[in-house]
Amino acid sequence: MARLIKLTFLGDMMCQREQIAAIRKRGVRYDVIFDQVKHLWADSEYVAGNLETPVAGKRLRYAYEQMRFNAPDDFARAIRNAGINFVSLANNHILDRGLPGLKNTMCTLDSIGLEHSGAYMDKKDADSVFVKSIMGVRFAFVACTYGVNQGLRCNYLSDDELWHVDILKYPHTQITTRMFLFKRFLSNLAPMPIKRILSSRNRPTLNFAIDSVDEMEFGLSKHEPYLRNILEKIRRAKQVADVVIVLPHIGGQYCDKPGPWQNKVTEAFVSAGADLVIANHAHVPLPIESRGDALVANCLGNFCFMPDAATKSLEGADCSILLNCYFDKAMHRLVDYDGRVLRTLIRGDGVAVPVPTQMEFPWLKKAALNHISA
Repeated sequence: MARLIKLTFLGDMMCQREQIAAIRKRGVRYDVIFDQVKHLWADSEYVAGNLETPVAGKRLRYAYEQMRFNAPDDFARAIRNAGINFVSLANNHILDRGLPGLKNTMCTLDSIGLEHSGAYMDKKDADSVFVKSIMGVRFAFVACTYGVNQGLRCNYLSDDELWHVDILKYPHTQITTRMFLFKRFLSNLAPMPIKRILSSRNRPTLNFAIDSVDEMEFGLSKHEPYLRNILEKIRRAKQVADVVIVLPHIGGQYCDKPGPWQNKVTEAFVSAGADLVIANHAHVPLPIESRGDALVANCLGNFCFMPDAATKSLEGADCSILLNCYFDKAMHRLVDYDGRVLRTLIRGDGVAVPVPTQMEFPWLKKAALNHISA
């Protein structure tokens, strides 16, 4: 029997303010977050996930707002200690501490040996393709995101800096009215205890969205160069690698199926040469299906995060899929896959941890791969 190469893919990894507070209060290591699941990928040759938070350092302040993140370096070390090898940095929260925070994040990951792609320190790296040789087979990882919360933060990229992150469309323009800037200035003057009190008044809610891009924006010329750039990177990856894996941060939050724009972009990925598409951002597990000769996981869900009343109210919002993909070493192609449902629970000490469950989703069955493995 031919030797198979096992790759494991995980969903969104976050470290909210509540998780940081619980870890600090109990005096435990961040490694405890992964203690109950890391054995599940111990026999994998390579493990990849989406790091949906900067690791920008204490000087830029750890997460104190509900939806603006920054995790301690020890969180990244725990990810690496758990046997996770690679993280995508292309997501809408990677600029939550601006370009300085993005650069600090990449430096921290490099220092601990956690490989990454989707965001770049210099232009030369941005034009290159990340390729990992595993048991003699070359795997290319192309990470990209629909946006970087450009219209919601004062920390934003100018047009000349957009190459720092692989984006699929031109980001929303930054709000620069005098009143907005004045309110932001006053907010920055407030002492940290006051900021935490004001932020804690935001009650958790689920922000449903059909897709991350409105259909009215599909044909706008300002978006075309960015999608074209990602498709060209996929084509270049096809020339230098045996298997091309695309990791898009895309889709509608808390929806039960991929939206029109996600479907359109996924089809473009496959046409450009993607063998495997592993998407995230919807925060709930979405169907795994075949498209052409590729396998597509429309969203793996929240692998590592802090559940609240809102996420517990929606079935699947506190779950994720651990996806194992098996590649034939000789033929350089995907021949099998399986999945395991994980659920994030809050321990008695307030620390949130993912744990294995007996739950199943009907689309985890092998039917989606029939024509690929034939």
